Amino acid sequence: GHNMTVVEADGHYVEPFVVKNLYIYSGETYSVLVKTNQDPSRNYWITSNVVSRNRTTPPGSPPGLAVFNYYPNHPMRRPPTSPPTPPAWDNADSRLAQSLAIKSHQNYTVKPPTTSDRVIVMLNTQNTID
Repeated sequence: GHNMTVVEADGHYVEPFVVKNLYIYSGETYSVLVKTNQDPSRNYWITSNVVSRNRTTPPGSPPGLAVFNYYPNHPMRRPPTSPPTPPAWDNADSRLAQSLAIKSHQNYTVKPPTTSDRVIVMLNTQNTID
């Protein structure tokens, strides 16, 4: 029941957008805000799962589980529900929607300089070396 508002992607502020699931690929980083607006008398599940690969493929990729703790509940108190069902491993629609939602934040866009202070020449040659 907790959505996330994405506010940063790979070190750059983005126009905030809301997601239920956040897809993170190798080398990516995100900053999100989560509103604690659910029933405070209990704790909630946080899960992570592998996508883009069938979960029946060894090693089987069981979900990673954590507890989203609402103080003063004990952090080891299990949520009263089962962990949520992850998105289908081969469902690309929500992953594509997330990628299309990422837009640079207008107030934090760094414009490139109007002139350069150096020139880098890159050569692509085919040389035979011993």
